[in-house]
Formats: sequence, C-alpha cells, structure tokens
Amino acid sequence: MTASTLLGAAAALTLSLALQGCGSGGGGGYTFTLAPLEVKGQNFYDSVSGAQFHPKGIGFPNVGKDVNVTEWIAVLQRIKGFSSEINLIRLYEPPTCATKFEDSCFEAFMQEADKLGIYVLVPGSGTDWGYFPGLPSACGPTFNMQDCYKTGGVLGFGRTVVNNFNFPNTMAIILANEMEQNMAALPVLKAYARDLKLYKSMCNSNGDSPTSGNMRQIPLMYAATDSAADTWDEADYLFCGSQDVSIDVYGLNCERWVSDKGGRGQYDKINSIVAARKWPGVYMHSEEGGPYGAPYPAVPSWNQIPGYFNDCLQ
Repeated sequence: MTASTLLGAAAALTLSLALQGCGSGGGGGYTFTLAPLEVKGQNFYDSVSGAQFHPKGIGFPNVGKDVNVTEWIAVLQRIKGFSSEINLIRLYEPPTCATKFEDSCFEAFMQEADKLGIYVLVPGSGTDWGYFPGLPSACGPTFNMQDCYKTGGVLGFGRTVVNNFNFPNTMAIILANEMEQNMAALPVLKAYARDLKLYKSMCNSNGDSPTSGNMRQIPLMYAATDSAADTWDEADYLFCGSQDVSIDVYGLNCERWVSDKGGRGQYDKINSIVAARKWPGVYMHSEEGGPYGAPYPAVPSWNQIPGYFNDCLQ
C-alpha cells in the first residue's frame, strides 16, 4: 500500500467519522409544530409562513449540568407561566449529556419547548471543553492564531452542538459570549463561523450523511459585551464578507439602562446606530440590564420592561 493510498484511507475515515457526527435530525417520532426560522436581510422570518418573527425571550437559569432533563422541563414550564408572550429562551450551559455525540437526552426538552411555542438559543462554546481562549496567554507564547483555534477544541464542540440540536426550534447557535479579554482572537471566531457553516453544508449535501437533505443551516450568532467604543466595529467585522464566512446574528448584552432618567435615550442611540449600519444580518439584544450597586442604583428598576418591545426597540 502506497503512502498516497494510506493518506486517502485516513481522509476517508476522517470524513466518515465527521458524517456520523451529523446526527439523525432527531424527532423520535415527534412532529414539531414550530417552523425553522431563517435570517433574511436584517430580520428573522418563519420559513413556512414567511411571517416576520419578533423574539421575546428570557435567559434560562442554570438548572445544573448533571440534573435530569425532567427538572429542566419543569423550569421551562414555569418560565412560560410567567408570560404567554415568551417565545424564546437562551441556554447558557446545557446538561453534560447534551454536549456528547449521539446523545439524545435533551430531545424531550426541545419537544416541550416546541409544544410551548418556544425557540431556543444554544451555546456553541463550552466551559469544560470546546471553549474559546479566554486570555491571550492561551494562544501560545507568541500568540499564534492556530493555537488560539485549537484551544479547548471549539470546532469539535460546535459539531456536537450541530449534531444534538438539529431541531426546527433551535433559533441560533451562539458561537461565543463576550470575548473582551482576548479581542485579538476575534479572527478565530470568524474562522469558527466559516468552518461550522462548511460542516453543516457538508452534512446536508453529502449522500453518506445521516442528515443528507435534512440538516438545518442553523443561524450562527455572537453575543458581545456592551463596550460602546468597540461594539459596532466588532459587528462590522463579523458581518463582513460572504454569507458562508460571516455570522448571521449579532447580539448585544445590553447594559445601557443604568437609570430611568437616561435609559430610554440610550435605546434611541442604539436604534439609530443599527439603522444606519445596515448589516446583512440580524441585530438583537442578547441580554438586558445594567450595572447596579454603588455608584449605580442599589437594584435595577426594570422600568424598561413594560412596553419594552413596543417602546424601546424599533
């Protein structure tokens, strides 16, 4: 056997293993009622009805990495009980079983979310593995981008997420959250978006893939720190380029409503900036709040919440 034959065999094995990780598309006999959402221009749209989708969501509390999925479902049901208008939740750290290949432990949760009319934002980077380099020192002694990318095995984690969350009500995969301590590694985030899109495309187009013709091209998102000066330049960079190398959604972990007196004006500024930038993708608030405790107010007033979707966001 020649070296080239060996190389070909190794490449074929690598491809075969990758395709196995494309998953089965889930379902388990359950028929989802929510249609997948698509990014068109600067908004989300229902892929079946064509209606624009307006997310009204809440962050999901950390139930516990090793807690049975029934507990997660119980919390989900309580959240929906807060308001019938809630149609989106953001997961920060799903249970450990949901970040392993070929594990369908979280399928029941996604099915219950579907029954409740709820879409799910899923993290595309982990804490135990699959994490982005939090500090420049994690990128090697000479700050090498390749070392940055390898740190934590982030692409492998992303493939697992694609494998385990190929559901109609997965709204988007949040590739990373607040990379402010290592902004020099932002090109790694862009490379991750490129490679994960390529992987989803391969899962959908390759005839040997278990999800051939059935792999959702789930939108990819970044949730940024509200750092004012750099916020909009980050979005420009991450949206730059063709659709197969850029993110689809830019989220802002907004911290502008520090006081009731100046809060509304800050939202007007955000609306004005976003309208002027005309990014080829969705802008959304991925967190909401503001600093509190001295020298800020002792507790948040949350006075922006009543009428928030009508009055604060345009």
